[in-house]
Amino acid sequence: MDNYICKIATKEELLKRWDYLLTIHPGNNSWCVYKQNAIRNFEEGNTISYLGFLNNEIICELTAYIKNEAFIGDISDEEFTAVLKPFLDNYDEYIESYIMPEVIAYYIANSYYRNAMYEGSFLQHYNSAKDLINMFCENEEKVKAEVFKLLLVKYALSITNENPLEIKKIEY
Repeated sequence: MDNYICKIATKEELLKRWDYLLTIHPGNNSWCVYKQNAIRNFEEGNTISYLGFLNNEIICELTAYIKNEAFIGDISDEEFTAVLKPFLDNYDEYIESYIMPEVIAYYIANSYYRNAMYEGSFLQHYNSAKDLINMFCENEEKVKAEVFKLLLVKYALSITNENPLEIKKIEY
């Protein structure tokens, strides 16, 4: 990770990031609106965007909403409470109950059995495992194939179009 840096984005860097996001979502006008809101909020000082660079290439972004004005134009409070919050709460509960315990246990066991465990507290190992999830450089095609299988077998859903994402419920 010698060539990795994280820094507050300049407007030019943020525009470069958004241009990339638009190229990977061709024909999806929502991303044009997201870009407009992001640049407006950046210019008005409503947000601070951080970019991660590896070998001078942007590899990740995090945006902190520091003023309430940044949320204007997203969704209404009523829509958030009725639709998005229950979804996010359910998702968070699933991650906390099933995914993270498995990931952290695997991280600890794998490092132990490979004699790769350093001296530290449980919390340090817990946080290391959590941090690595965000830095995971997965084989996108391999993961995508597994996701498609899981959606079909476990959730009875079939992806009929990837961009924009369209899903069909399978009746068995």
